[in-house]
Parts: sequence; structure tokens; C-alpha cells
Amino acid sequence: MLRGLRIWLFHGLAFLAGMIVSAVVASGLMVLAPGGAPAVIAVAAAGLTLGYLVWAALVCLLLDMAAGPVLKLIGPGLLIATMLGYFALIYWEVATPTEGSVLIYLLLFLAGGLWLSFRPEEWEE
Repeated sequence: MLRGLRIWLFHGLAFLAGMIVSAVVASGLMVLAPGGAPAVIAVAAAGLTLGYLVWAALVCLLLDMAAGPVLKLIGPGLLIATMLGYFALIYWEVATPTEGSVLIYLLLFLAGGLWLSFRPEEWEE
């Protein structure tokens, strides 16, 4: 139980740091980017990518684990798939950007925490 609490606490702290970096980068780039959908997508992708890198680095440091193939390959793939889902929800007017953003961050948080909780030890090589 203590291991689970430690994982979710450190995951939460790393996720918060990643979200802050993501928002700061996206806000800063939005000032420089011209208006329009392609620029918004590029800014969101750059911000989320840097946020993911911060999360992955902090999780590895805080939980004393190596960045294995899941963090290097599957994590970015999951992030890209999630972003595509986010933009699809907005494009099809199923969700507003605010609703979609909250939903996507919640799904990413749960996916990361569950993966950390149940990851096989052999993935840490």
C-alpha cells in the first residue's frame, strides 16, 4: 500500500510539473505563432511533448527507475494518439476545447498512474 501511495504521489507531482511546463511553453509559443488551426496544433504538440519529457524525467528520478522502451516508445505514441483524439472531439464538436482538455489530461493522468502501478519490472532495463 505504501508503494502505491508513493507511486501516485510522485506521479501526481511529476504530472503537475509537466502540465505547468506544457502550459508555459504553449502560452509562450502562442504569442509567436500566427493565428489558425495548423499553428495551434503545432503549439499544442510542442507544449505537450515538452511536458511529457518533464514528466518522464521526474518519474524516473523520483521512483528510481530507468527509462525503458515503454517510456521511450509507447509513451509518446500514447500522447500523440490522445492528442489526435482531443482534436477529433473538438473538430466534430463533441466537446469544447476546455472540456476536451480536462478530459484528455484526466485520461493521461490515469493512464500514467495505472501504468506505473502495474508495470512489469523487466520494462525498467
